Amino acid sequence: DSRSDVNIYEYVEDVHYPVDQKSIDMIKVVAALHAKTSYNKEVREDKYKEIYDNLKENLEYYKGNYDNIVSRIEEKIFMSPSEYLFIRNSSKLKNQIGFCETKLDDWYDKVKDKRETRVSVIHNNLRLEHFLKGSKDALISWDKSTIDSPILDIYNLYQREALNIEFGSVLREYLHHANLDESEEELLFIL
Repeated sequence: DSRSDVNIYEYVEDVHYPVDQKSIDMIKVVAALHAKTSYNKEVREDKYKEIYDNLKENLEYYKGNYDNIVSRIEEKIFMSPSEYLFIRNSSKLKNQIGFCETKLDDWYDKVKDKRETRVSVIHNNLRLEHFLKGSKDALISWDKSTIDSPILDIYNLYQREALNIEFGSVLREYLHHANLDESEEELLFIL
């Protein structure tokens, strides 16, 4: 304390920064990245068919999986409270899968003849801990970055952080700053 030639600063482990505000600030940086680096790229004829088939296969898997769970539960004499709750809501799950199938079919009808898609630089590993707030906001951990559809960043962020943040406001903020076309928005919501 008595030395004048040394500056001593407190070590700060973490700054209190509300998670929802951090997610909004991060998504603005992501939207700017996508907007500044996007361009249209020619795709092969079956690109959209491949996406459609993969998503359709996933929906069929979930439908079959839920049917198997329902069958196993219905075979029991007595259901546990969680099983009873699952059975009561199983029709809602089936309706949601049916809704997604309908939306997926509508999306595919719109894009099946397209021969180009919009791509941009994507971080491909978005997490709240990969965002630094400062005089210039920054994304870190770029080891998985690539050039692909910008909706993949949003989808991956949803998968990783949806339980930790108010994702509806994050999505609204992204859509406000990004220029997704109708088919991109539809595919994002289907995912």
